[in-house]
Amino acid sequence: MSCESDVNSEVDVKLSINGDSVKLNGFVQGLVANAVLGMLKSLKEVGEIESLCLEITKR
Repeated sequence: MSCESDVNSEVDVKLSINGDSVKLNGFVQGLVANAVLGMLKSLKEVGEIESLCLEITKR
């Protein structure tokens, strides 16, 4: 039994924090992709998502 998600072959997740790239393994890529895409797909104005950019900045 594998903990890897099938979404890994379908998406590429890149993360940088304070300008530094953070390496994500397949499991974490799948986890992040499924969480974010799941939330966004529930929004009425959002159609099919081909790509997205999310930026979070502390105030």
